[in-house]
Amino acid sequence: MFIPWKSCFCRCIAIALVLAAPIARAEPVADWNARACAMLLEAKTPPGPSHRTLAIAHAAVYEAVGSLVQRGAASVSAPALAAAVAAANRATLLRLLPAQQGAIDSAYGAALGQIAAGSARDEGVAAGEAAAARI
Repeated sequence: MFIPWKSCFCRCIAIALVLAAPIARAEPVADWNARACAMLLEAKTPPGPSHRTLAIAHAAVYEAVGSLVQRGAASVSAPALAAAVAAANRATLLRLLPAQQGAIDSAYGAALGQIAAGSARDEGVAAGEAAAARI
């Protein structure tokens, strides 16, 4: 039976979307990127320093997530990863945008408020803060 490639392609895309639906909302990195961009705009930061700030924040996030992954499967939980992303962003943004401390702390509190308290959250926060300190 011959199936036109467009029909097959559309079916593959539909299947991929259905399979990805349960994980589509777990985007702490993208959420923090949007928050950081809003803070940079509010602070009227020029493009060069804005790009540098975002690069440093993303490097800290990369290191934080990487350190959790290296520790093993028990450390790589959604709460730990979300907490690591939040802590890495908070620590770097507080150093680079001290005038935005209120917005940064508010975003951090909101992010941690969505994560159940426990060892996963604590481990993620520790990883994020350590990574930010290394960057």
